[in-house]
Formats: sequence, C-alpha cells, structure tokens
Amino acid sequence: MFDAMGGGIGAFYTGMKGGGFNGSGEPERQGGSCWQFPSVGHPYIFANFNGTKGDVDVFTHEMGHAYQSFQSRKLPIIDYLW
Repeated sequence: MFDAMGGGIGAFYTGMKGGGFNGSGEPERQGGSCWQFPSVGHPYIFANFNGTKGDVDVFTHEMGHAYQSFQSRKLPIIDYLW
C-alpha cells in the first residue's frame, strides 16, 4: 500500500519495519501514537492492534505523522517536526 502511494513512503515504511521502529501493546486497548527521537533521527510508532479495520486506520494515521516528522527532521525549528 505504501509503495503505491509514492513519494518515498514505501521505502520509509520498510526502514521503519526493518529497524524496529514500530511496536504494539495490549490488544484490549485502542489507539496509537508516534514519537520522534531526535538523537536517533527516526520516529517510532506504537499502536494497540485488536484485529479490526480500526487497526489499519490508526496505523496509517500514525504513519502519516511519522513520515512527516521524518521528512522534516533536519529543519531548524523543532515545531516544524509536528
């Protein structure tokens, strides 16, 4: 799916997955979040997956935050990251 979107997000997702920059927790809780780790230069996505369509919605939403944060990681003002 991310490859089909273009713009480099497919390669970014592959790097996230291969680098261990995403994780999951308790399936009975819902939601997800994205954090930026400036010292590493890469965002991290955490999401609780429970096997529903909502998992796809949450993960793609957080991937949008992660990709934007990654693309703007070298900008001089930290507020641009988000």
